[in-house]
Amino acid sequence: LQYPDRSLAELITAALMLNHGKRYPVALDCVGGQMTSLCCRIIDAHGHVISIVDGPTNDGDTSDVEALFAVSGTFHTSITSARAKFKGPEHWADYHRQLTTIAEWLADGHIAPPPLTVLAGLSVATVQHAHQCLETGHVHGKIVMDVLAHPQ
Repeated sequence: LQYPDRSLAELITAALMLNHGKRYPVALDCVGGQMTSLCCRIIDAHGHVISIVDGPTNDGDTSDVEALFAVSGTFHTSITSARAKFKGPEHWADYHRQLTTIAEWLADGHIAPPPLTVLAGLSVATVQHAHQCLETGHVHGKIVMDVLAHPQ
C-alpha cells in the first residue's frame, strides 16, 4: 500500500479494496503515525491491531482509541527490545526461536522479504542519502547500510 501523499480516508479505501471491501481480522503496523491510525480503522469487529512503533492516539474526533472502541478492537504493542531490557539472558533464546521461525517462513515461501535498497558504507553522505530517499518517498521496502563496505 503506497501511503505518501494520501489522506487517511484514501488509505482506508485503498486498504479495504485490497481485501475485497472486507475489514481485516488483524492489522500489523510497522510504520507508525498515519499507518497506526489506518490499522485502527480497518479491523473487523473484535479485530486486533499490533504495532511495533506507536500506540493509538486519543485526540477527539480523530481518535484511534474511539475507532478501536467502535469495533471492540484490541491494540497490542510488540517491542522486541522489551525482552532484552526487562528480562534476563534466560529469555534471550526466544529471539533465536522467533528468528528461526521467520527464516523457515522465508525459505518455504510463506512470506516474502521486503525489497531492499542497499547503501554502501556508513558515512555522513550515506546517512544523508538514506534520509533523502525516505523523505521523498523513493524507498520501497527497507534501507540497509553495508557498514563493512567503503562509502561511495
